[in-house]
Amino acid sequence: MEEIDGEKKSDFERLSKLQHLGAATGFIDFTTDRNVALWFACKDSHYIDGEIIIIDIGNNKICKNAKNIEHIEKCAEENHIFLYYEPNPKLGERIRAQKSVFIYSNVYLPLDFNKLKEDYFAKEIIRYKSKKYILD
Repeated sequence: MEEIDGEKKSDFERLSKLQHLGAATGFIDFTTDRNVALWFACKDSHYIDGEIIIIDIGNNKICKNAKNIEHIEKCAEENHIFLYYEPNPKLGERIRAQKSVFIYSNVYLPLDFNKLKEDYFAKEIIRYKSKKYILD
C-alpha cells in the first residue's frame, strides 16, 4: 500500500489511513473537536461511564508534528515520550470529519498512565446517566 488513490504516500500518511480502517498502527486516535470527543465518550454502553482524555499539546514535553523519521530521532534525543502528529485531512473523509490527530510514543517500555497523567493528560468522566441526554 505505497499508494493511496493513485498517489505515493509517506509512511505516516499510510499509517493514518490504515488507522482509520481499523488496522493496528501504534497511533492513539485523538481529535481537536470537543464534540467529536464527547460523541465517542457517549456512543457505547449507556450503563457505564465514559471518559474524555485530554492531552496538552502546548506542553513542551510533547514533540509536535512528528511526521518523519528525522523528526522522531530529534524528539528522542530531546527525551520526549509522546509525539503528536496531524495527518493531512485530504487522506480521507473520516480523518477530516473526526478532525483526527494522533499521539504515539517513542518509548518501547510499558508506560504507567497514572504516573504520566499529571505531566501529559487530564481526564473527564462522562457519567452514564448523562450519555443519552448528551447524544440526543
